[in-house]
Amino acid sequence: MQIKMSRIYEKRVGTRKYKNYSEELLQRAIDLVRRRGMSVKRIAELTNIPRRTIVNQVKNKHTQQVGAPPLIKSDIERALVDVIIACSEYGSPLTMLDIRFIVKQYLDREGTRFIKFKDNLPGVEWGYAFLIRHRNLLRNRHCQNIKKRRAQKTEEFVQYFTNLENIIKDIPPDRIVNYDATNLTDDPGTKKHIFCRGTKYLERIMNSTKSAISIMYTVPACGKVFPPYIVYKAERLHDQWCISGPPGTRYNRSKSGWFDGPCFTHWFKSIILPWATIIEGTKVLIGDNFQRT
Repeated sequence: MQIKMSRIYEKRVGTRKYKNYSEELLQRAIDLVRRRGMSVKRIAELTNIPRRTIVNQVKNKHTQQVGAPPLIKSDIERALVDVIIACSEYGSPLTMLDIRFIVKQYLDREGTRFIKFKDNLPGVEWGYAFLIRHRNLLRNRHCQNIKKRRAQKTEEFVQYFTNLENIIKDIPPDRIVNYDATNLTDDPGTKKHIFCRGTKYLERIMNSTKSAISIMYTVPACGKVFPPYIVYKAERLHDQWCISGPPGTRYNRSKSGWFDGPCFTHWFKSIILPWATIIEGTKVLIGDNFQRT
């Protein structure tokens, strides 16, 4: 019978209690003893930290974490974290399997073998424990695939936003409209990769495309959302596809499921023109170049 260990240790009733206080509180307690000369007993009563723990920390005894230490040295793990972050920043994020094989190759090259790793390959549980140890820097999340030409950063981006800032500086938010089409289905290329914690845009440079239902979102800068425009991948538009949508939703179809010239024209006439005719003054419409049109 194979016993599978729990990823998160569950403490049994009656077992010894370990650390149930924050590191910040412990450091404050040590500072009160060392710099202000307060008694250890008094501080232990105020902070609920065991008296013996405070004494040991003041004397720099038993400063290591409770439990078995990680098999990989901390400096090696830190170097691995730097590699993971660098790969994610360059658009080639690593999966959990990639990280495990990197560790295996390192151990094989160094001539080190751990009996806990089958064929020197760390297990999945080691990978999750590694992420927990470095949770302040790494997260395991899904990303989207983008083409290489889209990932290239040029001065055109800076020039674009500088020009946009000058154009819209005197225009009210309700006259500035941004539109963008997105795809909701048929994206088999996504899987989880390891990124630096806090990364806003999770992307992998990969020449792949999506084809399915497209939805055009149109939103003014004031926050009011226009009705969506949905394009199905089909030869004909069925009546069943056009019910139970948000009020005012427009529907269409194309062979690819993407916006083509006729779909874009119909979207402009049915969504943009009714809004533009009742709003006075200069209006700004912001969107991508829609090369498919």
